[in-house]
Amino acid sequence: MTENKSNIIPEEQEEWRWVKGFEGRYEVSNMGHVRSYVKHGYGIDLSPVPMRILCGGLTSGYIQVDLSKGDRVRHPFRIHVLVAAAFLGDCPDRHQVNHKNWNKTDNRLDNLEYLTSQGNTLHSRPRRRGQCGTRIGSAKLKESDIPVIKSLRAQGFTYKMIGDRFLVSESAIGHIVLGRHWKHVREDGKIVLPTGRTVRGESRAKKPEARVA
Repeated sequence: MTENKSNIIPEEQEEWRWVKGFEGRYEVSNMGHVRSYVKHGYGIDLSPVPMRILCGGLTSGYIQVDLSKGDRVRHPFRIHVLVAAAFLGDCPDRHQVNHKNWNKTDNRLDNLEYLTSQGNTLHSRPRRRGQCGTRIGSAKLKESDIPVIKSLRAQGFTYKMIGDRFLVSESAIGHIVLGRHWKHVREDGKIVLPTGRTVRGESRAKKPEARVA
């Protein structure tokens, strides 16, 4: 039996299937994990056993991984799309993958379904309570901002200075610094998923560094 490197659930409860178009190179599981058989980076050499679980990173709130066919070209895929294709079949025309519990990082098969665009929109309306981070469409911050905000506060910046920098209120900064909001973001900027795994926060490269006047 192959070692379960994710350390989340017993391997016998996790079903793996080949990623369509990447057979022999990558597998996706019903628990929303992707593992690679590629020995080195995006190369050609393959292993007969899984080499590692791909961590991925956040893009627009979704976990995305880069796959390769051995040509060293990276092909980005959102994990929920890979899970649905492997376990639910090809996406019907004019449909999209929906997260039943509104959590974009919860890519377990049980949490996914195909809905029309209209159905997906209707499904998203009832939920507001319990949301956090970039899963809230109106969020002005991103997960990658949170460690920066806490660091600026530790350096002596006031709530107002930081709020002006990120275009949010003083109270919003205070809730973040005190750990009341954005609690799913660790000090190192990684996001804690419902399964207990962590992923990198989405980049906010367009935001310049804060400076003391």
